[in-house]
Amino acid sequence: MIISKNWNHTIGEVISSEIKFKEFSSNNSTSFKFVNEKLYKYQVDGTQYQSGQNLASDSLYSKEFKTMDSFPLKYGDYRININFIELEKEIKKTIGQKITVYYNPYKPEISCLSIGINYEIFLPIFMGLFFGTSLIYVLWDFMISPIIYF
Repeated sequence: MIISKNWNHTIGEVISSEIKFKEFSSNNSTSFKFVNEKLYKYQVDGTQYQSGQNLASDSLYSKEFKTMDSFPLKYGDYRININFIELEKEIKKTIGQKITVYYNPYKPEISCLSIGINYEIFLPIFMGLFFGTSLIYVLWDFMISPIIYF
């Protein structure tokens, strides 16, 4: 992920685009995140490749996004959601568009459109560290330290 900042780049072309969604639920409320998943082609040293990866870290969480035909009907018509409408407009402009593709110079089949890190992937790590540290503190304070001091 961080290494992708050193990747080479070339010009590619968007060949298709699809809107996908992810469901978030909390406190009896549900919201959705819509993303424009692009499929693009690019060429390196005479060999043509295809990819759908936007960020180098996409492979870590891209499976969480589902196709629109699996959108839960109980939440109504997703086509009236403002974010979905904006993405639909974007898709029409994107297909055929020339784009910069960053690729791994040692494995050119691995590529992405944006270099760097998607910081969303660190949230579970930081939450785990926070709750783990809190648990250790509570255990130490209430269970182990009274034994040491008596």
